[in-house]
Amino acid sequence: MEKKLISYGLAILLLMTACTDKKTENQAIPESNVSISQTAANPSSVQSEETPVKTEEDIQTVAAYQFVPDYGICEKGNAPIYVMDPQSRPVVKEDDAEIELLSAVYQNGTMLAKFRTKDYSAVQIPEEEAQVLLETEKENQKKQEQGEPVQWDDTYITIDSEKGILVRSPFAQRVKEENERRNTSKEKRTKCVYGEGIPEVGYSFTKSTSSSDYDNYLEKGYITTVSEHCMEDKVFEVSSPTGVYEIKMPGFTETLTFEFVPAMQIPSLEELKGYTSHSSAGIYAVGSSEEEGMELQYYTYSKKNERIYPDTNQCILEKDGNVYERIYHNDYWDGSHYSITGIGKGRQGDKLLFQVPEEERTGDFTLKIPRVRIISQELSDVIEIQIPDGEADSGQKIEFADSTITISKVKRMEEPVYYGNINGEDVSKPAVYLTLKSEMKAAERSFLQMSGIQPDSKHSEEASPYISYMIPDLDENGEQYPYSKLIGFYAFYEDGDKTVQVQFRNPSYLLDEEFELPIEMTMGD
Repeated sequence: MEKKLISYGLAILLLMTACTDKKTENQAIPESNVSISQTAANPSSVQSEETPVKTEEDIQTVAAYQFVPDYGICEKGNAPIYVMDPQSRPVVKEDDAEIELLSAVYQNGTMLAKFRTKDYSAVQIPEEEAQVLLETEKENQKKQEQGEPVQWDDTYITIDSEKGILVRSPFAQRVKEENERRNTSKEKRTKCVYGEGIPEVGYSFTKSTSSSDYDNYLEKGYITTVSEHCMEDKVFEVSSPTGVYEIKMPGFTETLTFEFVPAMQIPSLEELKGYTSHSSAGIYAVGSSEEEGMELQYYTYSKKNERIYPDTNQCILEKDGNVYERIYHNDYWDGSHYSITGIGKGRQGDKLLFQVPEEERTGDFTLKIPRVRIISQELSDVIEIQIPDGEADSGQKIEFADSTITISKVKRMEEPVYYGNINGEDVSKPAVYLTLKSEMKAAERSFLQMSGIQPDSKHSEEASPYISYMIPDLDENGEQYPYSKLIGFYAFYEDGDKTVQVQFRNPSYLLDEEFELPIEMTMGD
């Protein structure tokens, strides 16, 4: 089973990874989404008429919280938000495909839209031809690893490489051709929005991400793709964008038509049914009846602008003493990948699925989440530490809002320590080991972990764009310790250095409080 999965969320240990041009399985595909009419290759382009409109200095703001489906709770004092009328779900169909507008959001020059596309046109490639294509792909992969130029074949889609299942999609090829060809002056441009307050040529989405579920092809005979598109700095020149708007997407003749309505405004979060908070962390969830079961979509909110990550592995859904089993459906798309001003970065719009009989999907449910993980957005000052001849006490402290970190000892390692793999070679460098201990200021929280970085600003006038991330759960012998136990860091230096510079960021904590969320049911898909 193969799916293209979205990779998102903040990892506690931030890793630097190398990128290739090769299309890879099991990852989201970001798209530049620049139409041919926007390029220098099209001198007749009318793109010059589509110019960003600067926001006025005196922006209208909303005194209440605003709730945005799929994106979260917007803090008070931000610009008004408009969402697609929740009673509508526009769909456009062709003979071989259909597209559904799942959501649309506008706020002061930023517009986000989510789409679900079903491709019915995919036809499986004969086994012998598929094997040849897969062998060619392996050869191309080797060439690319050796630095040779490679021309990838994008005329087919890999459904399951292990089983040799490849397909060709006339719809996908049509989309590709429409994205590449020039638009005539009478045509609406694809990946563009049209409507009140927008120039006649429309405003185009400038970036997007997408993820495809290939299991649907194996099970139902079609490919499902969910995509999210974003435009920024394109203010609608209208006091309130509550008219009719259209979106033209590649591969479809007709446009998706919808209306914006103001987002729900909430004077107090306590008035929001389904919202529960402890300390500075809050969670809100809504339920809907779907084909597979009862689906809960949850959002997080922090008064301190922290990232909130609920522990959903042990969550429970119950009603009238009945506990319902969770379905781990390995969703190929979860949450949102772009955001708007005023909404926090924690878990927003992620989904949970429970096995609830259809006849029981009414009434009052309760979702119980046993605890949450909280990641602060704090960043310490750069700390300079003397490199001792052997081992020395330090006592240097790093003060965060909810904890104090003390560097208790600094030990110069006798032998170079493994630094990483650079250009295919394992590299070791001189290092000191920093022994750390944490002390909590907030009694309701316990310390989990933090990130350490070395900005490498000593050897150049400007800090290096490459930041070395330090792992906090290794002892001085390189032995791994369990997550949530702060042990220490290796800090690397160059021969001749007298000091090392380190910086600490994103301390994370465990809030061991159970959240009980009353669930309000909404309309399903």
